[in-house]
Amino acid sequence: DSSAARIVFPARLQVRVRFCVLGSLYRDWCALVWDERHDDEPQMWLGEDEPLNAVHIGQLVGLGLDLDSDDPDDCVNEALVELMAQERPAVVESLMRHLGGVPGLFISLSRSRDDEDTDEEDRPDDDDLLNTVTGATLAGYGWLVDGCPTTR
Repeated sequence: DSSAARIVFPARLQVRVRFCVLGSLYRDWCALVWDERHDDEPQMWLGEDEPLNAVHIGQLVGLGLDLDSDDPDDCVNEALVELMAQERPAVVESLMRHLGGVPGLFISLSRSRDDEDTDEEDRPDDDDLLNTVTGATLAGYGWLVDGCPTTR
């Protein structure tokens, strides 16, 4: 809803949440297109050197989030997932704008598995990537057209 108040993040926390959004977008792409599934939690992507501050996370999500656990780590993960959901549309919009819309993002994600040892002439060109139709590529392209909704 465009009339809803937008959360104001401290800059460093916003960067970390958006990093997790990028990870979740790629994880969703891998699951849809390459049938690669991972059971990790977004907080794990940030490393242990500088854990998320539970108080800051709690202040951002507020009282409206009904947490399913009494475990502090689980609560931080649930809150992080909520913040990621709020930031996901902005990240997707930025990626689309900078990569040339759905086709550009599709090509970029498709090329993310290119083998560095493959000769350039052996790699499919952008038109081939866009015009090779399989169930997996249709699922991936459709997911992008739909705005990259979470698949979990």
